[in-house]
Amino acid sequence: VLGSLGEIEIWRAFTLDSQLPCDIHVDTGMLRLGLPPKELLIIKDEPGRLNGLNVRYVMSHLISAEDEKSKLNFKQLSEFKKIRTYISMG
Repeated sequence: VLGSLGEIEIWRAFTLDSQLPCDIHVDTGMLRLGLPPKELLIIKDEPGRLNGLNVRYVMSHLISAEDEKSKLNFKQLSEFKKIRTYISMG
């Protein structure tokens, strides 16, 4: 699971076109793990940073996962859907 631009660069260098699978963790509001908004905007503007990656999953964590009616969950889901358009899956 890759959670920063630095980790993405390391994985790309390690796999060298071998297409080993990876997952991308994005931060949609929990503010602990995953690519932060600033790095996600870089991915959006420079999608080539993901070239050569075999991305299987894009994931995030919900702040209020235990409360299925939490407005925060809906806000995060909306953010996740937007971010998903930045990341192509391999």
